[in-house]
Amino acid sequence: RNLLIVVSLALSSGEALADINIPVNNPTFEYTSGPFFRPCGGVGLCGIGTGPILGWVNSGASGIVDYVNGTYFNAPDDYPDSAWSNGPSISQTVRATVQLGVTYTLQVDLGWSNLTAFDGVAGLLVNGTFYPATGNPVPGGWSPFVAIYTALPSDVGSPITIELRSSGEQGNFDNVRLAETPEPAYFGVGLASIAVGAVVLRRRRRSSRQAGV
Repeated sequence: RNLLIVVSLALSSGEALADINIPVNNPTFEYTSGPFFRPCGGVGLCGIGTGPILGWVNSGASGIVDYVNGTYFNAPDDYPDSAWSNGPSISQTVRATVQLGVTYTLQVDLGWSNLTAFDGVAGLLVNGTFYPATGNPVPGGWSPFVAIYTALPSDVGSPITIELRSSGEQGNFDNVRLAETPEPAYFGVGLASIAVGAVVLRRRRRSSRQAGV
């Protein structure tokens, strides 16, 4: 009976369910497997790392960097280190796969250096389709970019890959977050199925007791 009440509340509620964070390896780019120099000698840099970034698949030239004054950026992002890439991409396939009735939200901070043109694209790659994040870049600053993808029936079970792209002007990326939000309708249907199964099991047990089994 209690289960049926819960199902009824879930089906009648129009409120969205809470976001569930999907784990991302090294989301703030604090580690690299290559050398990290401190100081590295560039104006506005206290350290730069080259080589693969732990937890990510790197193609082309990429690494992590730590900016300390306003030459490149007016202020650092919310973490001291960030990723840089001269393209084509830094990517990571998360453990979660596409589930029907779920919306996936990617958030990435993109930087626009004072010394280069803005060159950074973030997004989700699902079943061969790239869903780019949108935002408003600020010269010399960092801005949140967001990509939203709602699962398609043809994509169910497909891997979800985060891609950070650059065409060669040194894209800057930081603070990667990925979350999933189940749609209330699908959540309610799932609970209803559980409730129906519980009712059938209860009736079978009652029939068995009446039959003396």
